[in-house]
Amino acid sequence: MLLFTQLVGVAQPALAVSTSVVISQFQVAGATAGDEFIELHNVSSGPVDLNGYRVVYRSAAGTSDVALVNWAASTVIPAGGFYLITTSSGYTGAAAANITYNGGTSGTLAGASGGLALRNGAANTGTVIDSVGYGSATNAFVETATTTAPAANASKARTSNGCADTDNNSADFGTVNPSTPRNSSSAVQLCNSGSTAPSITTQPQSQTIPSGGTATLTVAASGTAPLGYQCYEGASGTTSTPVGTNSSSFTTPALTATTQYWVRVSNSSGTADSTTATITVNATPCAAPDVTIGSVQGTGDTAASGTFTVQGVVVGDYEGASPALRGFYLQDSGDSNAATSDGIFVFEGDNANRVSVGDVVQVTGTASENQGQSQLSSTTGVELCGTTSTVTPTDVSLPFASATAAEQYEGMLVRFPQTLYVTEHFQLGRFGQVLMSSGGRLKQPTNVTTPGASALAQQAANDLNQIIVDDDTQAQNPDPILFGRGGQPLSASNTLRGADTAAGVVGVMTYTWSGNAASGNAYRLRPVGALGGGVLSFQPANPRPASVPSVGGT
Repeated sequence: MLLFTQLVGVAQPALAVSTSVVISQFQVAGATAGDEFIELHNVSSGPVDLNGYRVVYRSAAGTSDVALVNWAASTVIPAGGFYLITTSSGYTGAAAANITYNGGTSGTLAGASGGLALRNGAANTGTVIDSVGYGSATNAFVETATTTAPAANASKARTSNGCADTDNNSADFGTVNPSTPRNSSSAVQLCNSGSTAPSITTQPQSQTIPSGGTATLTVAASGTAPLGYQCYEGASGTTSTPVGTNSSSFTTPALTATTQYWVRVSNSSGTADSTTATITVNATPCAAPDVTIGSVQGTGDTAASGTFTVQGVVVGDYEGASPALRGFYLQDSGDSNAATSDGIFVFEGDNANRVSVGDVVQVTGTASENQGQSQLSSTTGVELCGTTSTVTPTDVSLPFASATAAEQYEGMLVRFPQTLYVTEHFQLGRFGQVLMSSGGRLKQPTNVTTPGASALAQQAANDLNQIIVDDDTQAQNPDPILFGRGGQPLSASNTLRGADTAAGVVGVMTYTWSGNAASGNAYRLRPVGALGGGVLSFQPANPRPASVPSVGGT
């Protein structure tokens, strides 16, 4: 939205304003000696027809006119309007000529001194409407005292936006460097001794927005009320695309490409143009083509090789320096192939902290296997898509159908809907992990069957009916130890016993180690740091006996 603030100024003392057209700016040399221009300005309150007028030049002490241009047909300059006269070759200014004269390669206007006049009528005898002498000129076109000769690429211009006219060239003209010629397409500048022309006091500021967004710009102006406002699309001075209305507010449309805006403020005494405000539109995030995570994971236990771009939801955040896992788990909506995992680990070697669980992220990285777990390695290819989402965990139950059955869930958010039992906590203190099973605490095979083939078969069944539940790091001897009863850390008064239970456990299925060979690579469920997970609320199911039970014997 463009918001324009009107500041009303105090009227300045009246100038001796001409009643018609003045020579408002001139340049005697620019890039070359032939780079000349003369600018006219209608300082009256109505249109002026130049039919019958002519612009002439005299050398420093010249007594005869050198004709530059004359008008033999109706050519009207509106009130406050400008008109630009340039050499037909050699002129290099930004504003296009309204009429030209042949100045040759060396130009007509002397660089050191000379005089210009606007006449109504014949050369040498027509009425002088306005004139100016510069440098050391002594000809009849000097009004009171000359203005200095402009340097190359600079001009002499009447002050007060072309309105100053006290019949003293020295007082009325100032230097403009570099020159800024105006033509009939330039903003009008009305000369009114009873009011103050607008002046921009606060410029609209450039901004950066996302694709499809809008921008709010502000501009403030001083000047005699009422002030009018017109917004334009494009660079300042470009009037081909007006937008909005004469209002103190303007709401830009939703933008998908970088766009420029500016505003012209006007009143009865003239106009003022703001600088250009560039609204830079960032490219749509995560617009790069991507593939499914399943196509990277494949149907086996080895990921595809190469560089891939994938997009999904962060289902597990384990970023940071070691002993953190130094990355995060990303899961997409799937490829309808149950044999391929829809999740993958993104390894960030710079130990950054870029994402949070639930973030939608696009990643470009190199696929590989690290200690048996598929991963994408990337530090510069992680792009937040600007949205969040959720993932429904996939239900997984113990016992697994085979030793490799968990592979299809590697990197995914899963849920064990059954009740799980603490079957071992030997490495709880060292690695913050417990071994859990379904149907109850697992027993040593020879406690329930005879040694040999039967015991071996029981051990194989036990191996499929267990999963390591680990904390969120690979730290050894963690403090605190997260897994105690009731979701509280382990302590002397809050222990965890074999056969204690947890139900509906949600976490990320990882294939990692504990950080030490004493607990090597294995499928581990990590509920802490997972989307919808957290520290398990273990429930007591195997209370410590109040007294020593009888074991028989003597």
